[in-house]
Amino acid sequence: SFPTRRSSDLFMTFKNSYSLVLLLLIGLKLFLVSDIAVHIRFSPIDDSLYVNRAFQFLSGNGWGNYDAYVLAKLPGMSLWLVGSRLIGIPYLLGLNILYILAGLLLIREVAKLGVCKPILLLAYFIYLFNPITFSIGWALVMREALGTVITVMLLAISLRILLIKKNQLTIGSIIAWVILFSFSQHLREEDRLLWVYLFLFLGCFYLIQYRLQNTRFLIQFGLLILISAILSASLVSYGVRLYNQKHYGLPIMNDFNEGEFPKLIATLRGIESSVDNRLVMLPQEVIKKLAPIVPDFSPALERLPAPGLQTYSCKLHGVCAEWSNGWMLWALKKAAAEVGQTPTLADGQNYFKSIRNQVEALCDSGELRCRPNGDAILPPMQLR
Repeated sequence: SFPTRRSSDLFMTFKNSYSLVLLLLIGLKLFLVSDIAVHIRFSPIDDSLYVNRAFQFLSGNGWGNYDAYVLAKLPGMSLWLVGSRLIGIPYLLGLNILYILAGLLLIREVAKLGVCKPILLLAYFIYLFNPITFSIGWALVMREALGTVITVMLLAISLRILLIKKNQLTIGSIIAWVILFSFSQHLREEDRLLWVYLFLFLGCFYLIQYRLQNTRFLIQFGLLILISAILSASLVSYGVRLYNQKHYGLPIMNDFNEGEFPKLIATLRGIESSVDNRLVMLPQEVIKKLAPIVPDFSPALERLPAPGLQTYSCKLHGVCAEWSNGWMLWALKKAAAEVGQTPTLADGQNYFKSIRNQVEALCDSGELRCRPNGDAILPPMQLR
C-alpha cells in the first residue's frame, strides 16, 4: 500500500499547489492594477456619453436632454454603470474582478477535457496578465473591455453546458447564459453577430447529444435556450424602447443605427464620386454637390469640419483631404442639431427623411448620378 499512499499524497500536494499558484497569480494581478484609476476624458460619443447618461438615469431625467448623441449608442454600457453605482462596486474594480472570475470559470471547464494543470496555469497566466488589461483602453469607460469580459464568460458557460451529462441540465447555467447574451445585444452594435454564435453553439450541442443518443434531452434543451434567448433579448429591447418613448416621444433605441438617419447615410453613400477610398464614407465632393441643390441641407453641410493636415484623420490614417473612419457621420448629426433641425427625436426623424427624399428625387431625375450601394445588408463585393 506504500506506493499507492505516496501517489495519493503527491496528487494532493500538486492539487493544493495548483490552487495556491492560482491564488498567487490573482493576488499579483489585483496588486498590479490597484493603483490604476479610471481614465477620464471628454468624448461626447463614447466615455462622456455613457457616464452622463448613467448619471441622468439615476437622477430620473431619462438619458438626459435630447441632443445629437444621447441616443446614438446602445444603452448597455450606461446600464452597467447604473448597476455598478447601485451595488456600490467601483467600475474598474468590478471589471477586473469579473475578468478574473471569467478566466477561472473558463479554465475550470477546460480542465474537464483532460488538459493538464501546468498548461492551464500557463494559459491563465497569459490571460490574466494580458497587456491590454493594463492599458489606457482598459481604464477608459469604454464598451470594449466589458464586451471582452462578457464574451469570455459566455464562452465558459457555453463550454460548461456542452460538457453536461444526460439529465444533468442546470437551470442556473442556462439563466446565466441567457442574461449575458441578452445584455450583450444592448452593449455594442456589432454584438448582434452573437446570434450566429447562438446557432453554432446549439449546433455543437445537438451534435454531442445526438452521438450520445439523448434525442429527447437534445430537443428540450435546444428549444429552451433558443426561446429563452429570443424572449429575453426582446423583453430588454421592448423595455428600453418604452423608456425612450416615454422620455423622447418615439420607441427608438438607437437613432444612429435605426430610423431615418442611417437611411439618409445609405442614400448619400450612393452618390457617385471620383473619390475611391474605402476609408472615406462621405467625400467632400459629394458635400459640394449637395449644398447648392438641396437648400434645406446646406446649413448643416456648411457646418461640417474641413479636412486638413492637423486632423486626427490625417495623423492616424494619412487621409488628409477627406475625413476617414466614419467621423463625418457623427459630424453631420451634430451639424444638423446645431442649425436647429433636430431639437427633438421626432423632429430629427422628419428632417432626415425630408433630406433623403429630396436627394432620392435628384437621383431619380438624373441631376445626381447615384447607385444603390448602401441599400443592401451587405455592400457589393469588390476586389481591392
